[in-house]
Amino acid sequence: MHRLTTGAGVRWSTAFKTGDWTIEPTAQARWLHSSGDEYAEFDVAFSGAPDVSYRAPEFGWRVRGVTLPENRGLLGLGVAARSDNLDLFVDYDYQSGDGFRAHNLSAGLRYRW
Repeated sequence: MHRLTTGAGVRWSTAFKTGDWTIEPTAQARWLHSSGDEYAEFDVAFSGAPDVSYRAPEFGWRVRGVTLPENRGLLGLGVAARSDNLDLFVDYDYQSGDGFRAHNLSAGLRYRW
């Protein structure tokens, strides 16, 4: 599988201090363009018998992943909070294009010593 995604857009971020914490909100808007294979495709088999699918096709399966549109947009919002040795963050991204919709929410905690 070969797929390349390029993008162009804008990203805004700032930082401000409140007490011991530094707060960093972000926002982004991007256009994404993909080229190459339309989707990922895999041949899968039972883990105890990986060669069975080649000798007996009825025991092997071809699995095809989601098809991504060639062009789609991405909007994202995030906020990070940092203190001396603790980082907290939450990010949300939304992608849309040609019938495709995807939501991504990520959050994390990092402690440094």
